[in-house]
Amino acid sequence: MKRGIAIFFILIFSFTLMSALNITLDKNSFNKGETLISSISGVITEPIDKSNIGFYNGHVQIPITFDIVKINETYYIYGILPFQEGNYSLRVNEVNYKEFNQNKKQDLDVNFTVSSGVADFAINPGAFITSSSQDLTLSNYLDKQITIYYETDNEKNKSFTIPPQENKKFSLNTQDFDNTYAGMVIFTSSTGFVYNIPVYVIKNETNNVINKNETERLSFSLTSVDAQLKKGESYVYTSNIKNKGNNLENISIFVSKDIKKYVNISISNLSLDKEEEKEIKIGVLFDKTGNFSGTITATTSNFSDVINLEFSIGEDTVPVSSTFNNRTCSNLNGKTCSSSQKCSGNIEFTKDGSCCIGSCVNKNITPATGSSTNWIAVVVIVLILIAIAGFFFWKIKKTKKTPRDVLKDKSKSFSDRYETKGKLRNY
Repeated sequence: MKRGIAIFFILIFSFTLMSALNITLDKNSFNKGETLISSISGVITEPIDKSNIGFYNGHVQIPITFDIVKINETYYIYGILPFQEGNYSLRVNEVNYKEFNQNKKQDLDVNFTVSSGVADFAINPGAFITSSSQDLTLSNYLDKQITIYYETDNEKNKSFTIPPQENKKFSLNTQDFDNTYAGMVIFTSSTGFVYNIPVYVIKNETNNVINKNETERLSFSLTSVDAQLKKGESYVYTSNIKNKGNNLENISIFVSKDIKKYVNISISNLSLDKEEEKEIKIGVLFDKTGNFSGTITATTSNFSDVINLEFSIGEDTVPVSSTFNNRTCSNLNGKTCSSSQKCSGNIEFTKDGSCCIGSCVNKNITPATGSSTNWIAVVVIVLILIAIAGFFFWKIKKTKKTPRDVLKDKSKSFSDRYETKGKLRNY
């Protein structure tokens, strides 16, 4: 009897664990810039909206690049963490789920820390579903080249390298999988840094035939931009566009409508000769906070290429970009501003990091302008007026006599006229 009761309570406890709504992290402490991966499990009855998800430092929401993906019955949230150490939390509001056959709603949150160390590399996206191929961007944060090894269900120890402080675009194709696959793809660096990326690869045999005669003739030097930027500040990215084949005419370049208001390009139409390439400036300026995504597309009648754009905009965000060019700040005759300074011109991201095309000025000092000169002139004029007023006041006071002064002057005049001192003698 007692054994039956014990089994009953064990089953009830197990059912409770299975039914409860849970949010978990792959670990509790992360390095700067690392890709965080979280999972939410339970009987979730309504899709979790991305707008209900936020990353916080205390009570302040921070702008970071993140997304949510549902694979089977589990939701995965991934995000590229900031380059600032501290205590953070991931919050998911209003999750609808069912427990003990009752519909419920609950807010979820989980705490984590960002340590002083910097991640060897980051990966974006940190979870995905694909039926053809999936592009991933891996960012090497180190000052040396690293090798990345990856494993799928039938491929092991395939590898590629990433130069120091640069990005690598990597495409994972369904050819790397024997069948439809739901599980993990493991990415390991030569320095020992590991990511287990949740994936759902839908194998479609009709997509396995690739026309090997087709080549990418038109290409950008940038494949993606993933940045955390400050509201109201102007930034510039540089990309080359190259024609790898015969002459191409009427190449159109345009920004997707989602972010067209905030992103502009220096060239919208061009032609390229064989093996020719041209430089394109990409200007970025956001007047509001939030997360924004879009594309820049170059296209002709037969060929095209795309730059994927992801921006997180905050009020007091320190600019960070995972996209770097081969150019250095000195090549652009720019300056690297210190943490106590800000750039008075445009900021361009280079191999060295943020490069100021302008002047670096102290954050707590307003640059000298005409208004400051006017203030100095006003002060000088006021002082001169005070001096003049003081002089006239003294002059008037000196010349104006009181009745007592008049009487004193008359007495003195009478004494001078009838002076007898020293003139009388004794006889």
